[in-house]
Amino acid sequence: MAKHRDRLARDSLVSEISPEGAGVATSAKELIGQAKHSVDILLSGDRDITKAVNTAVGDLLADGPGQISVRMLCTRNTLDSRLAERFSGAGGRLRMRVFKMSPLTAVLVDGRTALVCAESAVGVRASMIRSAPVIRTLGSLSDTIWKSATVTPDRISFGDRARSDTVRQVLRCLRLGLTDEVAARELSVSVRTYRRYVAEIMTLLGAGSRFQAGAHASQRGLLTPVGPEERDRCAAYAAAVSGEQKAGAAPE
Repeated sequence: MAKHRDRLARDSLVSEISPEGAGVATSAKELIGQAKHSVDILLSGDRDITKAVNTAVGDLLADGPGQISVRMLCTRNTLDSRLAERFSGAGGRLRMRVFKMSPLTAVLVDGRTALVCAESAVGVRASMIRSAPVIRTLGSLSDTIWKSATVTPDRISFGDRARSDTVRQVLRCLRLGLTDEVAARELSVSVRTYRRYVAEIMTLLGAGSRFQAGAHASQRGLLTPVGPEERDRCAAYAAAVSGEQKAGAAPE
């Protein structure tokens, strides 16, 4: 009976997937791993599904057949900048664009199978689809959005992972508007070293000012949203540095 149910699920043109647990994320990873020619993705939904899809795309492009091409439509929140840095740009098999859309995740593989997860009046619904007319409709939707989506700039290589992490920390400090002294303390480096980092990053991003560097970084999806805890911590650093400076300037 179990084998019969599995066969019916595979043969069904539309089969529902439980949105609870890791079912959708697992199904998305498995589907992407089966690709032979192409993968078309709309990514604007659940965090766990987004992470699973980005991970699966990275694995596919790193280890899968060389002829596979991947096209991804992401929001600012679902865009994986490290994935873009590694595989997109000139000659890359990954093309990425940014769009604004209601929560929706759709993965189309080889133009034959699709996984769709979207909000509905009764909650989140996910389905595996093998119906040719529905697949064509999803493909047309993806094409329409792709034409009007924002093109992500060519990838930027910051070097190894440690350097990339340092660059993002500096960019975060610039976005928060921290003084050089506060930023240097936050990064546990000297002010001189911090200023050298800033100059190198501005050159790398083609920015004429620190403000432009932060703007370019946001446009390229290199920064994640700032949380209240991070703002509070940086404010505490700023207050501490300011207090030390005043104490040092006070007459004995």
